[in-house]
Amino acid sequence: MKDPRLQLSESPKRNNFFAGRLLTAEDFQAEQKYSRDKQQLHNRLLVGFGVVTGLEVSIDRSAKSEPVIKITPGYAIDCLGREIILVQAFKIKAPTDADVKYVCIRYAENETDPIPVPGADGPRNSKIEESFEIIFQAVNPTRGHRRRKSRWLTCGQDHAIPLARLKQAPDTLRVDGRYHRPSIS
Repeated sequence: MKDPRLQLSESPKRNNFFAGRLLTAEDFQAEQKYSRDKQQLHNRLLVGFGVVTGLEVSIDRSAKSEPVIKITPGYAIDCLGREIILVQAFKIKAPTDADVKYVCIRYAENETDPIPVPGADGPRNSKIEESFEIIFQAVNPTRGHRRRKSRWLTCGQDHAIPLARLKQAPDTLRVDGRYHRPSIS
């Protein structure tokens, strides 16, 4: 039976560098892909998924308007083995939908830093920023995941990681202190 966390269609290949070899953009992309794929495979199979540090969720009621959800800086690994890094505290308007129960973080990428390219119609983005998005979900996206000893086993699927469960009480929203998010200790 094939392990769904493996996700390899072929054996890993890395560049073979030698004097006189002409390197192309594809060679550099292949080098980055090789390193990323190996790190993600290691994370999926040996580390698991969940919050490593930080990413604490609280509700800020200091504003006179609707409550705001605050998330502290932190680091997590998703079920594909991708690293999610939040470098600065993040605030987002609290959901008004009563069905929303989970504050989740998901891996995202954004192309940035446009530069002019000779012969192109316009500038091209020169960097890919590894980023995140905060989403609200009614159902725990990691429901049904198994845990082995001290780590959560990855499923090899692309989904968000729940950071907190929200409780809706009359006239107030709070973070459920009894909820234990998936974590890597």
